[in-house]
Amino acid sequence: MNAVNRQRAVLAALLIALGVSTPVLAHAVSPAATAADEVTALEAAIATLNKDKQQSAAAFQAYEALGAFYEARGDRKNANKTYTRTIAAFDKGKFQLNGGPEATAAARAELMLLTPHYDAFMATKIVPNPKLKPDKQMAFVVSQVKAMMDVVFGPEKETVAPDGVRRTLRANGMYDQYAARVGKYGSKWTYLAYLNRARMLLYLAATIYKAPAPPDMSKDESAAFDEFVASFGKQVEDRALKSLVEVLKDADAKGVSDPAVTQIRGVLHTYLPKEFPLPDAGASAATPVPAP
Repeated sequence: MNAVNRQRAVLAALLIALGVSTPVLAHAVSPAATAADEVTALEAAIATLNKDKQQSAAAFQAYEALGAFYEARGDRKNANKTYTRTIAAFDKGKFQLNGGPEATAAARAELMLLTPHYDAFMATKIVPNPKLKPDKQMAFVVSQVKAMMDVVFGPEKETVAPDGVRRTLRANGMYDQYAARVGKYGSKWTYLAYLNRARMLLYLAATIYKAPAPPDMSKDESAAFDEFVASFGKQVEDRALKSLVEVLKDADAKGVSDPAVTQIRGVLHTYLPKEFPLPDAGASAATPVPAP
């Protein structure tokens, strides 16, 4: 069964479970239904359910189904519109950040809005430019690393402390956004959000380790470059692992069983096998996490 047919089966079950009985909805689950019929049905369900706040859980199920409908068809534009509507409905209804069905739907919406940026970052490569003169090569490599850091940590901003000391800070990058936009809802998606942001740091560290050395460096310059790359990459890697250790402690304390938590444990085992042995001898550090 392909993604579209799976999504239609889920839609049919959802509409029946929601109990919204109208001719439009009945037609949407019939064999003759078109994509437009399904959208009309979901929009009708959302409109009907939004009239009664007691039906909010079902309404947010319908929002999620509409987003999944567009995802299954590769319609990113309308999927993103649906995610934005989901978040707006959550804010308008003033629902609690308690991991309930409304918060879970909103958290997933935020996660999906961040996903294209995550995917783009994880495909980034640092490449040399052979057309540049040797004395320009280092600056070119550094500029690419800085661009990656801008995505993860946010652009550099200079601040002046009350004592007059100037400091350069980074904020509001995707590392912060995963916590601020997804983690705040207290839903099951928090663990995948924290896993993704740590993966970004680990990818940045690995990219730094593999940064191409500028040509024609002296032996001392080459040694200094290698030392800098190793030290800087290790700082980023350590930050990622520290964050995952804290998240895993939280999950274990709460007795959370989730694919993302399993993957977090697997990542920590890959980097710190003695400290984080896999509980199951048959478990894999590369267990995939289902897409949100």
